[in-house]
Amino acid sequence: MTYEDIRDYIDKTTIKLARQSGRSDALYLNMFRDAIEKQIPKKPMDIRTWVNDRLKAGICPNCNDGLNSDMNYCSNCGQALDWSNEQ
Repeated sequence: MTYEDIRDYIDKTTIKLARQSGRSDALYLNMFRDAIEKQIPKKPMDIRTWVNDRLKAGICPNCNDGLNSDMNYCSNCGQALDWSNEQ
């Protein structure tokens, strides 16, 4: 099961709970979904290469904080990062 599968399951369960109970269970599932979503690696925005083409700098797609390619996760919000060259 991938993070994407878990996220999709949470989405379906949240909608179902909200319809059935209207309670705050859906709120907790949304918080859990947000945490799972951050584990799905996303490409940094505005990537630039520097230091003799060995390091890259970019912007977190989740919180807009500054990043460098030594980071696997944003130090501000915890978003997983994908520095691969594939688009």
